[in-house]
Formats: sequence, structure tokens, C-alpha cells
Amino acid sequence: MFCVSMVVALLNYAFQFAAGRILNVADYGSMYSLLSAANISLTIGLIAQTAIAKNIATDSCTKQEAKRYFITHSIIQAVVSVFTAFILLLLKYDIADSIVIMLYVLANNVSLFSAGIAQGYKKFGVVAIQLLIPSFFRLAAIVLMIIGCPYIWAFVMLVIAGIVSLIIGLAAVRNLDYKTKPTGFCMGTLKTLMFSVIPMGTLAAFTYMHNVVAKSVASEEEAGAYCLAALLGVAMISIPGSLTPVLVPYA
Repeated sequence: MFCVSMVVALLNYAFQFAAGRILNVADYGSMYSLLSAANISLTIGLIAQTAIAKNIATDSCTKQEAKRYFITHSIIQAVVSVFTAFILLLLKYDIADSIVIMLYVLANNVSLFSAGIAQGYKKFGVVAIQLLIPSFFRLAAIVLMIIGCPYIWAFVMLVIAGIVSLIIGLAAVRNLDYKTKPTGFCMGTLKTLMFSVIPMGTLAAFTYMHNVVAKSVASEEEAGAYCLAALLGVAMISIPGSLTPVLVPYA
């Protein structure tokens, strides 16, 4: 899991670096600001994945509990994605960009439900596939930008990646060895999520929010140059970010 998480982090960083070389400064600033906004909200999905995995590893759940929590998880992530788009609109981002980011956050965060279930049952192959799928779609996004497509198509590819990951994940966890008696999985997972989301969400906000705001307070060229410089700092959080979802579920 740690190796896969590190590979995904490296590929994500390579995607951002490649985009910086392909796009002009203004377009890269716009893309990176949107990506930073999405990363804050995607952190909540990753926390949810870890909370699900931890509670599955501790006491598993019934199939009915898993279905109920999937609905709860989807509603939570829908609220998060709509709130993300609302904040972007308040910061005067384009409405089309805000909608695409909303769909990107929703598709990818919902797909992390099945990744959490699979991780809790130690089906690491399923988790690896789900984590790597967006990386392959990022390669397709790079190709699109090379041939001259607008950067927004990169996010469209990531929306598709989230949908594909969700379908594969749900199919993989459909027939696992679920418990027959209720275990209190839903309430336990919500409690874990509640206690984790504030510190981890705050860390994500401090890490990425300055990139989101930069586009609103500076010219496009200045914001782009700032985001290019900020890209160097992202690599510093890759290792601890990769360790968290690996160690916490089994702590």
C-alpha cells in the first residue's frame, strides 16, 4: 500500500510538473488553483477512506450496513463537492470550471468508499487499481494538453477516472465476507470521520488554500508564477501523506 501510495503521489507530482511545462503561465496558474481547491475537498474523501478501512479492519460490517453507509458517504461527498463549487464561485472563478471541479471531487470522493472497504478487508490489489486509475487518465490529460486542448479537459478526464474507479471498486467489494450481525459500523465510521476531518482538513487548507486565493488577488501571470513556485513545496508532503492511509487503519 505504501509503495502504491508513493507511486501515485509521484505520478501526481509529475503530472503537475508536465502541465507546467506545456501550458503558459496564466493557464497553469488557473489549472493549479483549481487543482488545489479540489485537493482540499479530496482530503475529506481520503479521510473517509481511512475511517472506513479502520472500522472494517476492527470489526467488519454487514452488507446492509455497507449499503447504508455508502448512501451516507455519497450524501456527505455531494455536500462537500457543492460547497467547493460555491467557494470557487465566490472567489470569481468561471462557472464552467467550478462545475467541472464539483464533478471531479464528487466522482473521486465517492469512489473512495469502495477503496476503504477493500483496504479494511486487506484486498490491496483492488485499492491499488483504484488509486492508479486516475494516474493513467492523467497521462491521457497530458496528451490532450500537448495537442492543444484547454486545461479543463484534464479535469474532465479525472471525472471519468473517478467514475471508472467507482464502478470497478463497487464490483470488487460486492461479494466480500461480510458479517451477518450488525456491528455498529455506520456510527463508528462517522465518529472516526468527525474526529479526523477537522485537523486533517485544516492541514489541507493551509497547504493548498493560498494557491486558490492567489488567482483572485493577483493577475493571471502573477498567480501562475506563484503556483509554479508553490509546486516545489508539494513534494515535501508526499511521504507523510502516503503513510497516513497505510498506518492509521491498523493502528
